[in-house]
Amino acid sequence: MGSEMQQKLKLKHGYHDGLVRSVRYRGGEEIVMTVELCGCCTSGSGGQATLTFCGVRNFDEVRAALEAARQENQRKGFIDDIAGIFRDDVRGIAVHFTTAGYLTIDARGVVES
Repeated sequence: MGSEMQQKLKLKHGYHDGLVRSVRYRGGEEIVMTVELCGCCTSGSGGQATLTFCGVRNFDEVRAALEAARQENQRKGFIDDIAGIFRDDVRGIAVHFTTAGYLTIDARGVVES
C-alpha cells in the first residue's frame, strides 16, 4: 500500500485513537465494529460509532487479523486501537490498527452510524 494511493474517507467522525470495543461478523461478508471515539477527534465529546464494512471479499483474512488482535488485547478491555482509515484503492479500505497493523478491507463500502 503506497501513500500515493491513500485518500482520506469522508466520514462523520475522526477515528484516530478510536478503540474497537466489539466486532460482529454477519453472513461471511459483513463486519460490524463498535468504536469508542477519542475526544481529541470529536470536539472533545468522545462518544461511540458503528462502522459496517459491506460486501467484504477478504472476510476470512480480516476476521483472522481482528481475532488475533482480540486475543492480544483482551486484558486491556478492547480489541484494537485505530490510528487511521483511508481508501486504499478502488475497492479497498485501509485501516491502520495499532495491533493488527495496516489491514486492507476489500469491501464494497463502509456505512457509519
